[in-house]
Amino acid sequence: MRRSAVFAAAVLVLSACAAEDDRPELVTTDVSSLRVTGEREQIEMFSASLSPDGKTLLYSGQDGTCVRGVDGSNEYCLDVDTDLFADSAGWSPDSGKIALVDAFPIGFEPDLWVLDVASGELTNLTDDGVETDRSMAEVPAGADVDVYPSWSADGKQIRFVRKESADAMTLMSVPADGGEPTRLRSVDTKWAELLTVAWADDTIAWLSGSPNGDDGVVRVADTVGGDPRMLLDGDYWKLSFSADGDFLLADVYQDDGVPPVGKARVVPVAGGEPVRVADGEVTQPGWAPEGHAIAYIETPDTLRVVGKPGDKPRDLHQADAMSAADLSRVQWVAGHMMVMVDDAPVVLAVDGT
Repeated sequence: MRRSAVFAAAVLVLSACAAEDDRPELVTTDVSSLRVTGEREQIEMFSASLSPDGKTLLYSGQDGTCVRGVDGSNEYCLDVDTDLFADSAGWSPDSGKIALVDAFPIGFEPDLWVLDVASGELTNLTDDGVETDRSMAEVPAGADVDVYPSWSADGKQIRFVRKESADAMTLMSVPADGGEPTRLRSVDTKWAELLTVAWADDTIAWLSGSPNGDDGVVRVADTVGGDPRMLLDGDYWKLSFSADGDFLLADVYQDDGVPPVGKARVVPVAGGEPVRVADGEVTQPGWAPEGHAIAYIETPDTLRVVGKPGDKPRDLHQADAMSAADLSRVQWVAGHMMVMVDDAPVVLAVDGT
């Protein structure tokens, strides 16, 4: 009996060690030859989202939510009787479509929409018959509140979060071309404390906390089942996954126009110790479109990059003043980055990765 117990304990220890050894590790991307090869200044805009191919912008401006080529071509604004916010949008992997929701939680009952970028055609994928311009206080019981859209890796489905009750949210999926939404799973979290969400291919992360900005808790869960796991606690606000979904970047939302300095952390989704992005004044960091490199602003004037969190950074671009164009993070897509340079949004062409 004793030998069996000792053997069983040894097996458990070895299994635990093997599981830890199997956890993904941060891998350095060679950014030594990365360089800026050109820049295009954009028109004034409140917030903007750059397409994965770096050719098109969805932005919020004086005329509402609009689309334009980075080169200034094919510009149009959405003709719809509601506000569809650019900063809550999700681009399809091929850059051909955009998932949007009505303004939330500013005061609208949101549906999930999809925009065909080339034609400008808008389709309401989750129309529940409730007028979207009604304030949340007037929304009848049973109305579907649909937020936080994200595309599946193959571009065929759009995942989103639906309010299930005051104490739970439902993860949903709907065909991008239209059809009946299906339920993925339920997650217990107080709806009033759901502050932000990030999606990976098979994982979701969210921040739960007080709406007045008190410390919150970052949790993750598989999109199809299993118990949620706590990754971080603290005053984080902005969440984003690495391209492979193995790591989560958590940062603090800027206060009164001043970006938080040095608070961003990267944590393994499988669990583990958080890592600083880099030493120094790290603000508004954003993942590379592939690998584990991160670009960020060192205030007030330098765009820097690390091959992976914790590596030594190198300077990539400088200006008199620089920040993130969407006031959230450096947007890094295929061959392009978007930043704010001297109070003007600029798309930088980058080469060398």
